[in-house]
Amino acid sequence: HEFKHLWNNIKKWQGIYKTYDRDHSGTIGADELPAAFRAAGFPLTDQLFQMIIRRYSDESGNMDFDNYIGCLVRLDAMCHAFKTLDKDNDGTIKVNVQEWLQLTMYS
Repeated sequence: HEFKHLWNNIKKWQGIYKTYDRDHSGTIGADELPAAFRAAGFPLTDQLFQMIIRRYSDESGNMDFDNYIGCLVRLDAMCHAFKTLDKDNDGTIKVNVQEWLQLTMYS
């Protein structure tokens, strides 16, 4: 079930990537990345988005397909883990060091 979910997401995200790689260069520019992430279901804050660009984009702020998919897979896993831990669905979680390490090291 997990693999099917992942595979379906990757196919969906591939279509989104192709839509935003308008010049067919194999990368999406930093100016179009926020819309590409929103289309994939991840409306990110500017601060979080800047962190993602620093980690997954090249020095010009462009992101290739592999990094786009890798980032979305990680975001999806982290969001799923957060929702699992957010027992009362209030948008906050409380974790101890052990839980934090398990969450971040596994993803």
